[in-house]
Amino acid sequence: MNALTNNTATLLRRYLWLLETIYSAGRITLDEIRRRWLRNEWSGGEELPRKTFENHRKAVETLFDVNIACDRRTNEYFIEYGDDLERDDLRRWLLETFAVNDLLVNSKRLRRRIALEPIPSGYTYLTTVLRVMKENRCLEIIYRHTYDEKREKRYEVEPYGLKAFRRRWYLIAESVEMGGIYAFALDRVVDITPTAKEAEIPLDFDCAEFYADAFGIIRIPGQSAERIEIRVYGKQANYVRALPLHPTQREIERTAEYSVFEYRLAPTYDFRMELLSHGADVEVLQPAWFREEVKKIVDEMSKRYDG
Repeated sequence: MNALTNNTATLLRRYLWLLETIYSAGRITLDEIRRRWLRNEWSGGEELPRKTFENHRKAVETLFDVNIACDRRTNEYFIEYGDDLERDDLRRWLLETFAVNDLLVNSKRLRRRIALEPIPSGYTYLTTVLRVMKENRCLEIIYRHTYDEKREKRYEVEPYGLKAFRRRWYLIAESVEMGGIYAFALDRVVDITPTAKEAEIPLDFDCAEFYADAFGIIRIPGQSAERIEIRVYGKQANYVRALPLHPTQREIERTAEYSVFEYRLAPTYDFRMELLSHGADVEVLQPAWFREEVKKIVDEMSKRYDG
């Protein structure tokens, strides 16, 4: 990493720290910000001058499209319209990621007591993809479909967007070879090269809207969302209630033995596997064809264990 890149990364960490500090505090004075700054390893033991604070404040407002306001009656700073951050998935993810990283950096003595889940290496290409998306250019990628080195294939794609699912990043891109828009897992990308060719991305494309009817990353053209009902037994109902399987989840029946949840989504392979992962605690009720499909899999599993 050269000096310029290192300096840019340091500034970004400072900006994120300031945004997260004010946001998590709700309202906070400059004196308290300075005290917290000195306790943080990013400070290097140096004070935070007012001029530097104001420069960082302006940079945060520009980069993250937020307004850091000051209540002159109490001299407290706060994020104006802070609720917008809660509704913005990208900015919330960025803040949460930084907050965890900041805690780890400032808690070196606890590192052996914190076990993190290994994350696929797709982060390597995030910067490149974001830059190319901003410049509205095409990408050439070498993709390994089944993690088999003998099955690598080159694609020229138009990058529509990025989607994170289950701690993995996916490039959502138009590919002639794949027959349309396809989700390329970034950790399966072997190489990536920006091209000079201009991408023709629809101006109204919205990645979240594109996947609104999907459970995860699988989206089959022509498959519509359906009303799905599942019955969840015992304590597992509390788990599903606390951690909804999909934004459309709605509890329509609740008893001492079970709860019935309703969804509006396309019942694709990944949703089916999610339901099966809950074992005998989850039963598909509707639609009938989906219930039968899951039943066949359960029957096949039963035969294997009977054998």
